[in-house]
Amino acid sequence: MRILDIYVEILRAVIVALIVIILLMHHKRSVLSKTKGWKYILAGFILILFGAFEDITDNFNSLNRFIFIGHTEYEAFLEKIVGYLAGFVVLDYGIWLWIPEILQIDRQRDAEKL
Repeated sequence: MRILDIYVEILRAVIVALIVIILLMHHKRSVLSKTKGWKYILAGFILILFGAFEDITDNFNSLNRFIFIGHTEYEAFLEKIVGYLAGFVVLDYGIWLWIPEILQIDRQRDAEKL
């Protein structure tokens, strides 16, 4: 069962890493990246990716001798609070700022078509 956990955690980290890579690739080219909230969305996904990497490390007992990786209290804090909780809070805030900007851009494009 533990090996399945490792595979699932690695898969989650790869998926989040792909999201971060796609966001970074479109960061300079997209008009959307200049909208409010875009940087928060990117930062949120980066924090979640950090949490996912931390989550992988707690499966290996040989890493317990390191304070910030392995299965330690510090690693748990970094994974759960800094990585996942802060990541999702920052991501939610970014989306909250970003959606009204996208709706405004959409309305402006509709008005230009008329």
